[in-house]
Amino acid sequence: MLYSLSLVIRIHQAKGRKDRYTPLSSIRLETLRQYWKTYRPQDWLFPGARGGKHLTSRSVQKVMAKARGRIDLRKPVSMHTLRHSFSPIF
Repeated sequence: MLYSLSLVIRIHQAKGRKDRYTPLSSIRLETLRQYWKTYRPQDWLFPGARGGKHLTSRSVQKVMAKARGRIDLRKPVSMHTLRHSFSPIF
C-alpha cells in the first residue's frame, strides 16, 4: 500500500473554534523555517506587539492596507480576498 506524504498546517481553533488544516508547499515550509531561525518566537509563531499575545486580526488588516498602498492598488483588497487567491504551490 502506498502512502503519500502531504505537508499541511494545523490551525488551532480557527473560525468556529474548529481546528483547520491547510496545505503547505515545500517553498513555504522553507520560508517558515527561515523565519523561525531568525526570530525564534516563543509563545506564538506570529506574536503581536504586546508581549505574550498573538498577532491580532486587526494588525493583519493594517499590514494588508499598508501593502496595498505601497503597490498603489486601487481595487479593494481584504484578508478574505486572499482566501480566494490561495495557491498551495507558492
